[in-house]
Amino acid sequence: MIRWVVGSTLLCIAFYVGTQIEKRYKKRAIFYEEFLEFLRFAAREIRYLRTDMLSILSEFAKNDNKMIAMLLLEVNKQIIAGKSVQVKEPILDTNECLQIDSFFRDIAKCDAEDSMTLLTRYESEICDKSIIVNKQKKEKGELAKKLCILSGIALMIVVI
Repeated sequence: MIRWVVGSTLLCIAFYVGTQIEKRYKKRAIFYEEFLEFLRFAAREIRYLRTDMLSILSEFAKNDNKMIAMLLLEVNKQIIAGKSVQVKEPILDTNECLQIDSFFRDIAKCDAEDSMTLLTRYESEICDKSIIVNKQKKEKGELAKKLCILSGIALMIVVI
C-alpha cells in the first residue's frame, strides 16, 4: 500500500514539474504577443495622434488583464522619476531584458519621426522573436511536460 502512495506521489510531482515548465514557455509566448501588440498600438498612436510615450504607456497599461501591464506601469514610473529603465521580468532571459531596456531607453530620446523608425525596427525584431518563442513553446514546453509525465510513470513502476 505504501508503495502505491509513494509511486503516485512521484507521478504527481513529475506532472507538476512538467506543467510548470510548460507554463513558463506559455507565459513567454504570451509576453511577446502582448509586447508586439503594444508596439503596434504605440506606432498607431504616434503616427496618427502624435501622442507622447508616457501617455501611451499608461493608456496601454489600463488593460489590467494583460501580463505586460505591470511592466509598462513600472517603466512609466522609471521614466517619470528620471531613472534609467531596467526591465525585470522573470520569464525573460538577460539578453531579452536588455533588448527591451534598450527599446524604452531609445524611444524616450526620440521625436515622432525617429520613433516611428525605431518602432518599425523593434516590431520586426519582436515579431521574429515571437515566432521563435511560439515554436519553442510547442517544441520544448509540451515535450518537457510529456517527458516529465513519462518519467513519473516510470518512477511509479520502479517503486511499485
